[in-house]
Amino acid sequence: MYGRPTYSPIFEEKETVIRDRIIARIPDTWRKDPGDFTYDTVAATPIEVAKLQAGQDAVLKNSFATYATGAWLDLKMAEIGLTREPAVAAKRSITVEADAGVVIPAGYKASTIVLDGGGNPVTYVVDAKVTYTTTGLQTVNLTCDRVGDIGNAPEASRFILLPPIPGIRVITDGAITLPGADLESDDAAYERYDYKVQHPDTGGNKHDYKRWVEPIAGVGKVQVIPRWNGRGTVKVVIVGTDYLPATAEVVAAVQEYLDPGSTGMGYGKAPCGAQVTVKAADPYNLTIATTGLVLNAGYTVPDVTAAFGLLLQQYVKDIIFETEATEQQKVVYAKIWGLLITTPGVSNFATFTINGAAADVIVGAEEVTVVGEVLLA
Repeated sequence: MYGRPTYSPIFEEKETVIRDRIIARIPDTWRKDPGDFTYDTVAATPIEVAKLQAGQDAVLKNSFATYATGAWLDLKMAEIGLTREPAVAAKRSITVEADAGVVIPAGYKASTIVLDGGGNPVTYVVDAKVTYTTTGLQTVNLTCDRVGDIGNAPEASRFILLPPIPGIRVITDGAITLPGADLESDDAAYERYDYKVQHPDTGGNKHDYKRWVEPIAGVGKVQVIPRWNGRGTVKVVIVGTDYLPATAEVVAAVQEYLDPGSTGMGYGKAPCGAQVTVKAADPYNLTIATTGLVLNAGYTVPDVTAAFGLLLQQYVKDIIFETEATEQQKVVYAKIWGLLITTPGVSNFATFTINGAAADVIVGAEEVTVVGEVLLA
């Protein structure tokens, strides 16, 4: 994420500075000590002047996209044809085993067993009516009734229907088909703004493909591979907003947007003659293992594993598609080693391996690094 500079106020002054400057302009023939009529008359003015100065700085700050926030940043983005990405409700599927004759109506509620941070269940609604003509299994598609990341319940979550429907035997979680996303932050919106300014449209170069695809709901990062199957071919590899391989639904949406049917006929955003193939990134699983782990007093292996896991997740997220398709993408052994040794509670360890070796890992251009097992012992 871009690190935007902090705006330094130009006009704002402290009220005491304004007050003292006003009083200094009053002739010394007047009494102007605290409590005097002249002093008390002036005392209220600096408050209003300071507000005006703050307003001047706010206008100046938000005149530049580098510093702008909120609705002001939206206006700057609109000047170059961009809009802030809206919050998106998560979509997922569940598999329901039920008796013949059971009907699950569209709009019916399904809820997770696990509560959210506020102590409330995460609830979803059924997208389309499901009817069981015979006893068996059917897939039921759901949409979270709240937009944002809140709907991204972990895989293998337990679901119940509200209220329960007689004849329902077993409900099994399927998978997220479209990850939920919160309203795009100011920093993320500015990153897209700056990227477009730095890489203006040229009719279909690599930067254009990236800029066209990343705002699509469910897309996190993009790798563009030109001429992957000869002249006029383009491969677009995508990961989701959860930084895992994009779902089939997201892949289909991107394909339809760029080049419907991968014909190269120019019916999508891609220029005529560019035959575009969209695919989800292939997962490349990492297994981290140690022996001889020494912990500081008061720490347990589960505590350290959880803390290290967060650092590791952030590292692999940061390196996704950070190199060109023609360059080697590395998971650097020394960096992950450093993350573990600096994890709170870790004193030392004897050996440290990534996928069984003490060496960098090379990840393919179409692969996304996924944290697998973390075995600390």
